[in-house]
Amino acid sequence: MQDHEAVALLKAKTVRVEVDRVLHCATPLVRKKDMPSFRAQKEAVMPSLRSTERRLAKDLERAMAYSAEIQKLIQVGSASKLSFSALNNKGESWYITHHMVSHNGKNRCVFNFSFQFQGQSLNESLLPGPTLGASLLGVLLRFHEHPVTISGDIKGMFHQVRLLPEDRPLLRFMWRDVKIDEPPDIFEWKDLLQAWNDWEGELRVIPSIHLARCYLPADVDQSSVTRDVHVFCDASRVAPKPLHSMQKLELCVAVTGAQLTKVIQKDLTLKVDQTILWTDSTTVLTWLQSESCRFKVFIGTRVAKILKSLLTSIHGITWIQRGTQLTTS
Repeated sequence: MQDHEAVALLKAKTVRVEVDRVLHCATPLVRKKDMPSFRAQKEAVMPSLRSTERRLAKDLERAMAYSAEIQKLIQVGSASKLSFSALNNKGESWYITHHMVSHNGKNRCVFNFSFQFQGQSLNESLLPGPTLGASLLGVLLRFHEHPVTISGDIKGMFHQVRLLPEDRPLLRFMWRDVKIDEPPDIFEWKDLLQAWNDWEGELRVIPSIHLARCYLPADVDQSSVTRDVHVFCDASRVAPKPLHSMQKLELCVAVTGAQLTKVIQKDLTLKVDQTILWTDSTTVLTWLQSESCRFKVFIGTRVAKILKSLLTSIHGITWIQRGTQLTTS
């Protein structure tokens, strides 16, 4: 439900704006319907600013890099310094903290949306919205499709999307270039922020991923080959609690196999001639060939899940007991 609300809000309020003769999309913050008015004084984030300054003061090189990052945001128009009249506005205002993260020799200025003040947090008051990015499994599957993979990135992707003027007061931050004896300047964001710390942390494991096999080897005549997908459904020897019979465990694994098959068929762009799911259990095969309404709730529900997962299949689905010999023509 929240996903639909977020999409509806974006469709209703997103507009096109021209910035330096270039058209950009300007979107609203996807606020929850019961989101209260946000109001915070700049003193709320002063302790965090002082903490960041103390860490930077111990390393001049990092301090210069941090200052350069913020100056870059200002120069490209992602953030702007607020005037005295704007600060005296009686409307909403909210401040976000920031700190430096260093990884692989790169220094990043990371903004913390989870900052809380008097029990309020901007993160908790916004709708999460639907997942728009491709799944990791889908990306890995498509990586195998051809011998050479080309990837691209949108430069400053999140900075290409602007914010509506009424939402900018909720994205203010303070900075004084590590000049602790001067009052800090207050800046306001004009575009979306890339502040997904958890996502950034997951990127660090990418160098350890190795994709060795290709679905389309260069030395194979692609016009004469057939492509089959085989999914093996095998119950683990370590049974979860509460304990189920082996037949029920095999059925649960068959559900997982059917769901995996649906994902593979959705994400693969290659033509698949046949999809075969293998199971050790003749009982599961019997259940799948019968009407789910004949069984008790546990079995009937899972049989229905399997049939529903494979109902919209674009390829032929075959269930086979493991150990059966396949004949080829």
